[in-house]
Amino acid sequence: MKEAGLSFAEISRRVQIPRTTLISAYRRYQDTGSVLTTKRTGSPQKLTERDTRHLVIASRRCREIPLWKLRQEFAPHVSVRTIKRRLAEHGIHKHIKAERPRLTPVLARRRYEWCLRHRHWTIDQWRSVVWSDECSVEKSADPAVQWVFRTFKEKWLPECVKGVRKSGDVKQMVWACFAGGLKGTCNGMRVVEGGRVDARAYVRTLDFSLLDFLEELGEMGIRPIFMQDNARVHTARLTMAWLEENEVEVLEDWPPYSSDLNPIEHVWVHLKKLFHEHYAHLAADTRSAEKIKPLIEEALIHCWELIPDPLFETLVEGIPRRIEAVIRAKGWYTKY
Repeated sequence: MKEAGLSFAEISRRVQIPRTTLISAYRRYQDTGSVLTTKRTGSPQKLTERDTRHLVIASRRCREIPLWKLRQEFAPHVSVRTIKRRLAEHGIHKHIKAERPRLTPVLARRRYEWCLRHRHWTIDQWRSVVWSDECSVEKSADPAVQWVFRTFKEKWLPECVKGVRKSGDVKQMVWACFAGGLKGTCNGMRVVEGGRVDARAYVRTLDFSLLDFLEELGEMGIRPIFMQDNARVHTARLTMAWLEENEVEVLEDWPPYSSDLNPIEHVWVHLKKLFHEHYAHLAADTRSAEKIKPLIEEALIHCWELIPDPLFETLVEGIPRRIEAVIRAKGWYTKY
């Protein structure tokens, strides 16, 4: 440095490297003949590769085992934090269990076999399916996660807490359908005591909403196939008699607990989001259920019309991926 006639500060300014870094590199070069840092040697790791392998195997064989118990049985000489760090190196972390309808080996098998039978359906065949379902919407249950800026001590301030009504909120049931990129009708449904829909109400909805849509599809040269799940009102005698009387072709042997195969489930997310965006004032409405329910029904029908048509076509095009996901899972749970 002296031969060059430049100080460390001058070199640091020219090459834009911190002065302390340059000094460390210079001293390292004088000692070792290289500016590269050597691998540091510290205390040996308390967990051997064999210990780590046992932890990984145990975490996969008993996925619900608490960390403290994992430590107690396999590595009592290290801390829980060390075990977490070692498992993280293998991509293993503790997560909250995902929630899905409970499946059994028999139900998983039925799902798997149904998907195998429909695996080679073309997109045009799926476009002819009329996807349908019911959805219950609470007037003040906004499903969106709300984020706020706050400190740790501000956690329980009113403006930092999302108030949730546990029960007794006003609900409105709606039924809707679509086929391919064609949006069907969305209509409210009257519920009986207990908040359920009976077969009579369901048949009235089909009579009012479904037949016209099937006729519209027929005029377009499409032979529609009606899809409904295995809810009791769908398989009731009254419902089956109505479908037979009106010569409605039904998608055969729909597997139970297969909401991940029904793309309309994804549409409900958009419907609820639009409802809470455009009709947030209804959440604060304190009028009786008899007065507020017609307003909610009207709002939901309007929000159904706001859903962009390309979304429906995109969902139908994704059905083969849903089927392949179920096949890969051997009929068990998927991400959908």
